[in-house]
Amino acid sequence: MLGFSATRGKSYPVFALLGLLLTNGGYSQEIHATFGIQSFDKEFAFASAPQFGLGVGHDITHGLQLNLSLVMTPTQQRISAATQPVEHKVTVVHYALGIRLSRSVPRVRPLRVFAQAAFGGLIFRSGGLRLELQPGTAVYLAPRSDHRFGFALGGGLRVPLRAPLALLLEYRGVWHHAPALGRTVRHDYLGTGLALRL
Repeated sequence: MLGFSATRGKSYPVFALLGLLLTNGGYSQEIHATFGIQSFDKEFAFASAPQFGLGVGHDITHGLQLNLSLVMTPTQQRISAATQPVEHKVTVVHYALGIRLSRSVPRVRPLRVFAQAAFGGLIFRSGGLRLELQPGTAVYLAPRSDHRFGFALGGGLRVPLRAPLALLLEYRGVWHHAPALGRTVRHDYLGTGLALRL
């Protein structure tokens, strides 16, 4: 029902790098907390929903940062192949490892613009559902967890606040292949967040 095929038993081992990012000395680290609105490809029939995220960044050089992130979007899928439309709860988890390139804004040096690219995956977790196809006929959809690899591109603005905090304004597009649709789909995120420099 979700518009993609299932790949079971997947996890996100990329987070084994988290300890390395936080303990490797010599450069600065950052912790990010983000909040925004996630919208989905229209053929998924997923409702736009709030997204919550956490991440950590590690400066490779000045202006170049390695980022590890985990975001979660609790949403609903509208299913109309029944006696009446049904709202089906789905949780989308997106994990990614990528790089962020930032530069100062000319004449407004405290501000920095950034562009980012990341690779990771999306996990779609759906609960069980009773679906009545017609009076007296019903099917039961078991809980399932589907996994798709994907990549993200985006950018935004970093606004320094009282040290060591900074405000993040961000757009991010996430692409992945949907076998049931026979094409690559894109989901969009627009939001804000706080960065804490360590």
